Amino acid sequence: MNFTTTPEEREVAQDQIATVFGILEDWFQAIEDETAHHRLPDPTFQSPLGRPEVTESLVEEFIKELDREIDTDAFGSQGRSYGADASSEFHRLDYPQRQALVQEIMLVVLSPEEMAKRAEELRARRAAEAPTEDAGALSA
Repeated sequence: MNFTTTPEEREVAQDQIATVFGILEDWFQAIEDETAHHRLPDPTFQSPLGRPEVTESLVEEFIKELDREIDTDAFGSQGRSYGADASSEFHRLDYPQRQALVQEIMLVVLSPEEMAKRAEELRARRAAEAPTEDAGALSA
């Protein structure tokens, strides 16, 4: 596992986490308000470059692991400290909705290479925007 070490890498990772949590929260609310059945997978969906094909076995394994991870967090000490009291239970979704959820997440999650590239772009942009010592001396 490669841990992020620079502020830019941490920022890209935090953005990814926030995006995925936003998707999961939206889907959880759709389950709770019984509107999730209106969400359908894209029949023309193509996995982004470098991602596996969305197969039935991938969807089932993804949902199983997602529920397991969320349950571990929700019912562990961290979840209890935030008042978590229910499982996400994404397995309650019918297969087409589970597939749509996986497709949605797959579109936003970056590969490690893409994350590194975004961090480097962020570093370069910040370096270009940062005032230099010479520029400050010239304006004085």
